[in-house]
Amino acid sequence: MKITLSPAARETVKAEAYYLKSKSHRAAQQFSDDLKRLRQNLSRFPEMGRTTKSFRFQASFAS
Repeated sequence: MKITLSPAARETVKAEAYYLKSKSHRAAQQFSDDLKRLRQNLSRFPEMGRTTKSFRFQASFAS
């Protein structure tokens, strides 16, 4: 299953990564690694976690 972030989510992730990199390269790398691991887990287990309409961002899932 492929995980695709919305344009708004991509922009937020990019902004967070740039911010973290300006403060700590290690923190930025950890953020990147965590996001990669999360996307891999969601791809393998799409039913994990919870869903809600209150999230500002959405991701789409395709098999």
